[in-house]
Amino acid sequence: MSENNPNNRSHADQRALVNRHERNSGSDRPCFWKHTYGQSSDTCIRISSPYDNHACHYQKNSVDKAEAHPEVYNTRNGRGNRQKAEDLGYIRGGQVNNDTEEYTTGAEEVGKQKLLSALEDGKSAEDALRKKLNFLNAYRGRYGKSLHWLVLDPQGWDVGHRTNVGSEKFRNVFGGNKKNRKRSFANYFEELVSRFGRRPKNFAIRKSVAEPGLGQWFPYEHDHHHLLPVSAFQQYVLNKQTNNGIDYMKRAAVIMKSTWNIHHQENMMMLPRETYVARILDLPAHIPWQSGADHKRYSMTFKERLDKVRARIDRVFAIQDKRERHEAVTRAANDIKDMLEFISRRARQSLLDDGFSVIE
Repeated sequence: MSENNPNNRSHADQRALVNRHERNSGSDRPCFWKHTYGQSSDTCIRISSPYDNHACHYQKNSVDKAEAHPEVYNTRNGRGNRQKAEDLGYIRGGQVNNDTEEYTTGAEEVGKQKLLSALEDGKSAEDALRKKLNFLNAYRGRYGKSLHWLVLDPQGWDVGHRTNVGSEKFRNVFGGNKKNRKRSFANYFEELVSRFGRRPKNFAIRKSVAEPGLGQWFPYEHDHHHLLPVSAFQQYVLNKQTNNGIDYMKRAAVIMKSTWNIHHQENMMMLPRETYVARILDLPAHIPWQSGADHKRYSMTFKERLDKVRARIDRVFAIQDKRERHEAVTRAANDIKDMLEFISRRARQSLLDDGFSVIE
């Protein structure tokens, strides 16, 4: 089990963590794990309440944060997204332009790297070539599909916008290489229109009960980025080895008392996955080119700040008097919540200030 999950603890520790997690409800529910949807048990934390109502649904919180700040995604730098796409050459003469670096040489270079990586892993030349071609077909399909929404609708990428594309055009534009998948999404689009009497909203979460959407590919591939990453928090705060005898569970108890939740809106930022979208939005691309599931270099930048959070927690356990220590835990819990929220705000502002970049 990963150290990012409480399930690798002893049975007693697992039960204690689940109890602490489930004790609070609503926005005060403390959490610092990524966990799955379903029913909780004594030793496994799950998200069991309706999708829209649970504090740990980071995807929903990410979209809510984006909708609260549409200027970041819709009119950044004072221009609409189609205008910026035209200025940058991604749309030309009212059509998607495939003669761009991302579509041609950039994609070919990444495809070549994937081929070489497959060969190094012992794959046959045929399998390695297939991996390269599969990447190029999928990537270029996403490129054309996402930009086409902008061709059809100047607000086609806007947060909070409902596509004006009808069912027939949706079926024609929707890419993908598998006909059954294409048919499935087209039918789902028509089902949503029929059920709710309205077209799907951009970026709406598919699991949502109140506002079900089409998923993380619509209107462009996007991720729900934890500004302060779960992996960094686990590594530098909870799992940090010290010689003072303070372990994961002691630190976890203080953090849970703080009611800080790593999935809260203030620690979430919706980001595009691919570089061409990121250039248009002037935002970071989140692990583009199907290059992996983590961003170690980005996570490492939090070490110094999180070392201070851990030190603030550990200071409590140097107090010998039990009553004094109990009061100190409460003060420390309040302090670290403020510290962690400040780290999130600072990380968000830094990404906005930097504009286009690549998180990896």
